[in-house]
Amino acid sequence: MSALRALQLRSTRSWPLVAAGLLILSVGVSNLGNYAFNSWVSRALPPAQFGTYAVIFAVITVGAVPINVMRLAVVKETAAASGSRRPALPEALLATIRRLSSARFSTLILLLSAIALAVAFFSRGGGHAPAVALLALLILAAMALVYVGRGFLHGSLRLWSMSLSVFAEYLLRLSIFGALIFMSDRSEVPLIAILVGLLGSSVATSWLLGSGAQGQAVEGGGQDAIRRLARTTAVFLAAYVAHTALFTADLILAGLFLDRAQLGEYAALSLAGRIILFANLGVAELVLPVAAMPRESAPSLVRRSILLGAAVPLPILLIYVLFPEPSLSILFGASVSGLAEYLPVMGIAMYILSLAGILLSFLLARGLGWYAAMAAMGVASLEILLLLVRHASVAEIVSNVLIAAIVYAVALAAVPVAVATLSRKMKPESCETL
Repeated sequence: MSALRALQLRSTRSWPLVAAGLLILSVGVSNLGNYAFNSWVSRALPPAQFGTYAVIFAVITVGAVPINVMRLAVVKETAAASGSRRPALPEALLATIRRLSSARFSTLILLLSAIALAVAFFSRGGGHAPAVALLALLILAAMALVYVGRGFLHGSLRLWSMSLSVFAEYLLRLSIFGALIFMSDRSEVPLIAILVGLLGSSVATSWLLGSGAQGQAVEGGGQDAIRRLARTTAVFLAAYVAHTALFTADLILAGLFLDRAQLGEYAALSLAGRIILFANLGVAELVLPVAAMPRESAPSLVRRSILLGAAVPLPILLIYVLFPEPSLSILFGASVSGLAEYLPVMGIAMYILSLAGILLSFLLARGLGWYAAMAAMGVASLEILLLLVRHASVAEIVSNVLIAAIVYAVALAAVPVAVATLSRKMKPESCETL
């Protein structure tokens, strides 16, 4: 291990506030970069072209869910192998990422992108189906490459490097779009910008991965590591799909129960609440690698991280409770502030869900993922059932979200206690049998 990397790891483990700050910065750059980019695209493209782009962007967003889950699984497995004798993810996988992230591979994808853009220019109208489909596939391929590389950086707590990778992506994306929009206002242009941003980040991530010493895989352990990664990915996918449903089901089902005017106001209310979730995402992503590492200091760092997670979104919640109407008006305009009276309740629900997200990361890191996933799926089903039964007013819908959040947090907190209790009860029975 290089001296620079050793110093970086010690610094990150010693001061979780700094580590969480780096992750929050990365998450913030990603969220703000997406918001700024899509806002710019909506203003730069004609409505018909923006509609085509919005549809394909939604498809890419859905396709990115399993890719992001894979990233988190790589984070966990990389952290779990750090400082232990268990087989790490094989060096061949890292070598493959570096090879695919090379300038030659990036040039090939850029060439395919140029062909797609040329097809768009010479066809009538924008949104030519083959070009758009090709770009979407290339974007998802590049995203998988970048996200897996970031998973290695994140899992080894090389958070400065991961932040640089995120920054490079959005800087390139915005810059390329600004250059290309003068050439064409077609829906393919923002897709090209997204792809170039990912390719630039891929090259940067490959260089950052190569700049630090990587642990060698234990001989013969490569296949076991890959199988373990596949199992971890499956658990993470089940857990995070259910976790996501807990803060999206209300908005999806509200469209069935509310009129269009109320739905618009409720969407603003729901999105305002989610700001609390996003504010805490960096802390949850810090807990995942730290709790997975086989080190004596991990428990204290996890406790401090949870306390930090309780503190970070608290100012936002207090503002929502004390000034609900101004908060909603500032965020989304006075026209959607009719439901401001429910903002404190929604804020409390999202605050509880944000703490539950930290607990979920801890349980996944500690090998209790299936229990956590079952709890998440059960509570998500409960919330959907409540929404189908109780939806006569916005007050009932918001109260359903709050009930589900409380039950979810309690269920996750009970998982380690229940597992420990069952383990103690099973040991005497095992001894008697023997």
